[in-house]
Amino acid sequence: MGRRRETTEYLKDCIADAFIEKLRRKPFDKINVQEITDLAKVGRMTYFRNFKSKEELLIYRLNGLWEKKKQRSPFPHDRGISEQAYWFFSFCEDEKDLLKLISEHKKTNILLDFFKQCVVLPSTNSSKERYLKVYQAYGMTGIVTDWIEHGCVEDTETLARLCSE
Repeated sequence: MGRRRETTEYLKDCIADAFIEKLRRKPFDKINVQEITDLAKVGRMTYFRNFKSKEELLIYRLNGLWEKKKQRSPFPHDRGISEQAYWFFSFCEDEKDLLKLISEHKKTNILLDFFKQCVVLPSTNSSKERYLKVYQAYGMTGIVTDWIEHGCVEDTETLARLCSE
């Protein structure tokens, strides 16, 4: 990775960290770009060069976390729904604090957009396959949202089993 790319990723991470820190204390819609950039110690141009919206910023963070998990344990694309669901819910368990924060701010549409991107886009060979993946993304988003709203009681294995039965 080139030095410029490393710097860009570092700055994007700083912006994401600052936004999430603000999100812990203030409503999503009340946080402005200046507050984020002040806390991140970057200029507004750096923010706007990298992100179009606060929603995009959260998707960036989720993507980074997803990629880190894939590096530790590759997503089982060629396996059955049971193993895919287990991996997916394991990711959600690992990142439940951020997912809770997103849910508390009534931004589960961000989770849906992210899950569709991760589950649907990698496999759009046919309409049937794409629609099945869209169906899975909506269903998994619903399960995760409900799981969060009810205190994250079930473990990864239980969620995966319920999803694949």
